[in-house]
Amino acid sequence: MKKTTYLALFASLIILFGACDPETDDPNNPNPTTPTTHVYIAANDSYFIGSGPAVYWKDGVKTVLSTNENGTQATSIFVDDNNNIYVGGENNDKPVVWKNGVEQILSTDYGCVNGIIVKNNIVYAVGTIRNDAILWRNGIAETIATGNIYNNYNAIPTNIYIQGNDIYISGYSGNYEQAGTAWIWENGTITNLSENEAQANDLFVSGNNVYVVGIEKYVAPNITSHKAVLWTNGIAQDLNIGGLHSDAYAICRSNDTNYIACTGYYGSAYNGYYKGCLWKNNFSSLYNCTSLRDLFVHGTDLYLVGYDGDFEKHPVLFKNGVKSVISYSTSWPTAIFVK
Repeated sequence: MKKTTYLALFASLIILFGACDPETDDPNNPNPTTPTTHVYIAANDSYFIGSGPAVYWKDGVKTVLSTNENGTQATSIFVDDNNNIYVGGENNDKPVVWKNGVEQILSTDYGCVNGIIVKNNIVYAVGTIRNDAILWRNGIAETIATGNIYNNYNAIPTNIYIQGNDIYISGYSGNYEQAGTAWIWENGTITNLSENEAQANDLFVSGNNVYVVGIEKYVAPNITSHKAVLWTNGIAQDLNIGGLHSDAYAICRSNDTNYIACTGYYGSAYNGYYKGCLWKNNFSSLYNCTSLRDLFVHGTDLYLVGYDGDFEKHPVLFKNGVKSVISYSTSWPTAIFVK
């Protein structure tokens, strides 16, 4: 996750330079080469989330980061202005960042990096060391102040967003089925997002508005489950994905439009199926895949990454709704970055 600071930057570049591209307007270069767009996807070659081998894909070509299976995963990906590829995750149960495939271990204790972003040559990462929520700046760990919000449960940051000098972190404590508390952290202040058991999975900041997506527990006749939720400045909105339960995994915003990658479960409890779903400005659309896990807006193009299959998961990519299969081998995609 992956997509945050570059959306506004891409839009600004289009506005500033679109009318007078130096290559396009050069009379000595009447047939300029269109800049190449690259798609980067963090993934795990496993049947199950949270286990490796950890890999990333660039334009359909796979790079293996670690061949370990247990306690190893790639969770997040970011590409900086110098085209350095950063992947966050864990290896041998330790929080790590891979830069261009070279591993940096952030702690000798157990933990995991869940979100990563690079700004002004500082590599910011969020994740855990033991039960503590951690923010790393260039590998130096800071424990995120929690107050009493965690109630003795694990503190789990899920992603990070930086706007100007402000740092925002989404996360949750424990597990929504046990005693989960969804929260947002901003410059040292942590705020509870829900009175119900909930989990915050991703965030996006635009101007003075902070958008967070995740899940919230609900109780209905003969069922206790969870639903996909969008919090806008702390106010919850049920995304009404439908089905017995739904999950909201990732959000990005462009041109006053919210895009949210979701998954819903449809049919009966014992004879149902999962389906990827895109939520866009109060309307949801089902996609031809089992789950959508992340998304990225690049210029006018919308990229979504997810997988097909229930047990053997095949990673798939949608560009403006057109589906392509990344691989027919098992690989669980977790994050996407486009540059």
